[in-house]
Amino acid sequence: MSWWTLTYFDNDRDLNSLLVLARTNHPAHLMMAWSTTKPARQPVYRWVRGKRVFCGYKYIWDTPNLTEQNQSLDTFEHIFGPIALQPTDHVWYVLSSTAKLYERYCQSPLIHVPPPEVQMASARIFHSIDQPIPGMIATPVAFDSVLWDNYNFYDPAQPTRLTVPIGGLYQFGASTHWLVGVNTGLRIRLCLNATLQLAGQSHWCNNPVWADWDLSVQTLYRLQPGDFVQVLAYNSHAAARTLEAMPNYSPHFWIRLVGPYPL
Repeated sequence: MSWWTLTYFDNDRDLNSLLVLARTNHPAHLMMAWSTTKPARQPVYRWVRGKRVFCGYKYIWDTPNLTEQNQSLDTFEHIFGPIALQPTDHVWYVLSSTAKLYERYCQSPLIHVPPPEVQMASARIFHSIDQPIPGMIATPVAFDSVLWDNYNFYDPAQPTRLTVPIGGLYQFGASTHWLVGVNTGLRIRLCLNATLQLAGQSHWCNNPVWADWDLSVQTLYRLQPGDFVQVLAYNSHAAARTLEAMPNYSPHFWIRLVGPYPL
């Protein structure tokens, strides 16, 4: 087996993946051991002409991921990935061409790749015209316009949803303005995956002077990729009541990623 050293390496890290490029001075077929948890290290010593010599470190992994280079056979250039990651993941990896992946003498240095510095994902959507809410039926509120959406939370084909593209801790909420008469109960709730209700606000309107009312709600919750959240609206009257379209706040629905998925 050829003795090789790295002559070049580079990491291309984006929000959800890592691509590694390396070059060696001799042809080799490399493996990549990597983990999102930093490995422990153990010093390696050898006896050279009767003297104990420090030769570097052996890395001790709990359960490393093993990835083979994309090219077949022995090559000078070695490409790994793209490897799927979460936006907040740190990655540690070493490259090796031996069956015993953790021997220092045929192993690259331990390389650390931190998460990228990215704009936190967020969106705010709204409905541009008045929306009737049927009596005594919890109804998902629809939205037809986007103020901003920097990570594709909103899909016009599913206008009642904000769908989470990446796992994490999210803050989300809604604000509404109702046109109502007297003796009507109003409620809005935030719902996860059409079943789990996470937060709500309600009000009983019995004031003949006020013909409208505002309701707003928000919460903080951990969400996984593919989860979707909705706003459910309900009025207790037999007749429909109207969610009035107001330019800056009704009905508005917003979400933002605030941190990694809490364990």
